[in-house]
Amino acid sequence: MAPKKYDVIVIGGGVLGASVAYHCAKDGLTVLVLEKNEPLCLTSGATYAWLGSHLKMPASYNRLNRDGIAMYAGLEKELESDLEYSEIGSIFLMRTEREFEEARQRITELNAEGFPLELLDGKAVLRREPLLPALYSGGYLCPIDIEVNPFKTVAAYLRKARELGAELRFQTEVTSLGSGGGDTRTVVAGERSFETRHVVSATGIFTPAIAAMVGAEVPMVQSRGQILVTEKSEKRLNGFVACLGDPGRGGFMLKQVSSGNFLFGYTQEPVSFDDSVTYDGFTSIARTLADSVPALRSLAILRSYGGIRPIPSDALPIISEAPGQPGLILLVMHSGFTLSVLVGRAVAARLAGREDSPLFTEFSLERFAGQQPAAGTASAFGGSG
Repeated sequence: MAPKKYDVIVIGGGVLGASVAYHCAKDGLTVLVLEKNEPLCLTSGATYAWLGSHLKMPASYNRLNRDGIAMYAGLEKELESDLEYSEIGSIFLMRTEREFEEARQRITELNAEGFPLELLDGKAVLRREPLLPALYSGGYLCPIDIEVNPFKTVAAYLRKARELGAELRFQTEVTSLGSGGGDTRTVVAGERSFETRHVVSATGIFTPAIAAMVGAEVPMVQSRGQILVTEKSEKRLNGFVACLGDPGRGGFMLKQVSSGNFLFGYTQEPVSFDDSVTYDGFTSIARTLADSVPALRSLAILRSYGGIRPIPSDALPIISEAPGQPGLILLVMHSGFTLSVLVGRAVAARLAGREDSPLFTEFSLERFAGQQPAAGTASAFGGSG
């Protein structure tokens, strides 16, 4: 029996794959999603879901995230789903007066560069977030940062994609990418073959393995983050709060979700396919919680979880055709939730022949040609979604 043909096969059912599938189906393309596990079982299901542009470097990347955030307005109506969308803003705390004075000198320059930031002194921080202790000299406020429920968002993308005709196959691992001749490509998955005009890989930490099937390389690193989840509490936090640094030096992220639970933590640990929760990570984060937000000491910790950030080795997104492989698009980025609408629309517009986004030039894999980029983690606070 001849393989079934599609316009687009999307590999990966996380937030980027789900968004691409929905937007391509919305453009009238025939779509198949292939997910080796289940949606949300890896990075997209372990995110902190801070959708932000808070001090992301360089300024062009910050503006990209700002544009991605703006595209979430109206998404609930478009997907006909409650995503728990909220415009809550975020504060990036500073510990010392020296940090605050340096920030005072820099804020005008940051605003001119397109960073939508306001400088708050310590008293203003406490007025906005009275839950915090009077330990901080001030903070950067980013009023445009938003939150969504990551589980509801991915589910809504996939549900709407299916309504528009997309096929979803889970527990179906891609094992081969070949050429079907002409402008088609053969994809082998789950002992079946499929033919398609285009393939989009949105496979996160598994992207190098997908790229290797066609002889391409994707320079990237993996960074594990660990988070603690407290019991439910009354509403006590107005937005995201963060302080840079590892937990042993007082670094943390703090968020209260709509159910009332607090998410607290932050680590950047180089790993290789290991999203385990560690004893050292757990105890360090718990101590930081008790020291940094004493008002939460009485809350029980219900669970902890780890997730792996897929980070291109220069910390900027990869939105690119694989070199020498027309029709094969590779997507890798840390800010997957923040950029999901923007990237989904850009990929769909390209594959539908409506518009070729400059993102495919700006974030092409060709930027790595002839280089050996230094491995590292995100160049700004790496906790957002």
